[in-house]
Amino acid sequence: MAHVPSVYIKDKEVNYEREIFAILGEGFRVGSFHFRPPCLGVWALWEILDSPVIHGSDDALVGDYLRMLWINDVRQAAVPVLSRWCEAGKPGPNDTCELNESVIKWANDLPSEVTDAGCMFEVAEQLALCYTGYETIPSSGDASGQYLFAGESFGAICASGVEHAETMIWHTPMTLHGHVTASRANAAGAKGVGRPKDPDDIKLQLKLANEREARGELHEWQEKQPLAFPLSAEQCKHPNLVARFESLCEKAKGK
Repeated sequence: MAHVPSVYIKDKEVNYEREIFAILGEGFRVGSFHFRPPCLGVWALWEILDSPVIHGSDDALVGDYLRMLWINDVRQAAVPVLSRWCEAGKPGPNDTCELNESVIKWANDLPSEVTDAGCMFEVAEQLALCYTGYETIPSSGDASGQYLFAGESFGAICASGVEHAETMIWHTPMTLHGHVTASRANAAGAKGVGRPKDPDDIKLQLKLANEREARGELHEWQEKQPLAFPLSAEQCKHPNLVARFESLCEKAKGK
């Protein structure tokens, strides 16, 4: 298989303006409803809820969606309710329980547009923005336990001082936490910290590179830096290409 240097692959597309607004705490608004960017405490409760919405499931019900929004809106007030919900055996979104009753009462005051497809798309985009910082760290996302954001995450995020724990857990957007974590990783010498590459463009560029090699052609990076990028096994099957490449190498050595 051909090798393609990362500089020849597009970065994953990010809406930088929306990312900045998420870091600043704006999120989006629908009438009187303000969806604040999720924080660590909210994400932890969503994971306990095992919301199909955050997993990107097509099976998510409106009830799942509203429970998720309720947690994000009331934040700390959801903690005792979720704790009792766990003790009750985690009833579903259509079951009778304190959690669902709280959500229904809260939802009665929502603008009708909140359950529209457009609003749900906005929520999905906000969820994606939570990861734009973390995904710049190559080794992030390798959760070893049941939850992605468990005790270790709380400890790392609150490492600057437990006196700031409430602010860090409930009032700081996950988007910002991710970029702070990435910045610390970079400062500590972690390799490869940076915006991830577009997965679709990775597939495309590898496909095009393999096709070039099968035709007996050099890659652009080999033309420019032959000493840094030797021929592949596939390219070595083409004698004319090998001769041309050796000539390029000799010229590069003479510079």
